[in-house]
Amino acid sequence: MELLNKSTFRKEIDGKYVYRVVLQNKNYQSCHICEEYFELTGNNIKYCPDCRKQENSRKTNERHRSKKG
Repeated sequence: MELLNKSTFRKEIDGKYVYRVVLQNKNYQSCHICEEYFELTGNNIKYCPDCRKQENSRKTNERHRSKKG
């Protein structure tokens, strides 16, 4: 993770940059899909709440297709 200034960090994931910002002792991160900022509630979160539902559905469908053959 690269420090850009006192409160902004940048990390490259799959060729895209994800930003993490600390404001008033709260951590915010940019969504991997829509790039909007959202408050972090855990350590390993990549998506905002709206995109998380969409990505979970997509991955579940993909997993079911691969099991069928």
